[in-house]
Amino acid sequence: MSESGRLIGVSVVAIVIFIIIPLIIAGVSLLIYKASYMRKLNKRLAEGMEANIKPMMPPRKFIALTVCIVIFSITALWCAALAFFYLKNNKQERDMAVYPAAFELNDEGLENSPFGGYKFGDEIKGYDHVSKQYGDLKVEFYILNNTLSSIMPNVLVAADYAGDKDNVVVRQKADFGVSQSNWSYTGLSSDQLTVIDVGGYRGEFTYSFEVYKDMGEKIGLTLTDNDYISKRWEYMDSHDADTSCNIDFKAEELFGRGAGISSPQLGIMFYFD
Repeated sequence: MSESGRLIGVSVVAIVIFIIIPLIIAGVSLLIYKASYMRKLNKRLAEGMEANIKPMMPPRKFIALTVCIVIFSITALWCAALAFFYLKNNKQERDMAVYPAAFELNDEGLENSPFGGYKFGDEIKGYDHVSKQYGDLKVEFYILNNTLSSIMPNVLVAADYAGDKDNVVVRQKADFGVSQSNWSYTGLSSDQLTVIDVGGYRGEFTYSFEVYKDMGEKIGLTLTDNDYISKRWEYMDSHDADTSCNIDFKAEELFGRGAGISSPQLGIMFYFD
């Protein structure tokens, strides 16, 4: 054997499937055929020429036909299985390339990124800057314009809260339909960035920034309670935020103009070559 599982370059599995299994099935079928043949032969001998017996296929023809049917059936099943796994693998690879991502950059992660040294409200080269105010909440959006479109994320977000930062819980969501990023934290740092990378995704998505005040009082628990986190999520899933920002985006392919990203609330529309 030249390598494990192969014999002279031929897969052992293929040998078993296409040679040994058909021979085994043919052998079993032949035994059944022989038993039926002998039963009819004995009936013929017992009842004579007047016995009502249908003629049987010759043994050689029966064996050849059985082997052909078995090989054809196994080949069809094998091809169907290969097609299924091929399509499944292609879908997984396509999903990995298409599915967008959303995550935070802060502290060391931010410093080691192309946006190192960012401070709330700074301009970022290659991005158009739009500010939105929602009461005590101010959100800075950075939308990638037509430069560096192949290597930089499409949207960056930073937020600052003028109220009591120690008494709020913040949740961010990026809902793409095909996937959703959803996370929260009690601390709120204005000098960090949320990264939204559209990737190959084409379609609508929504980014949300939500502020919940006095969470402990609302759920009747403190940070030291074991079920504080689960109760906090339950509350946020079933109640509106005290302050929230919801921005709709659309990523699309436009014939002759490459990819594009737009947002009606931010009043932007960019196309990348």
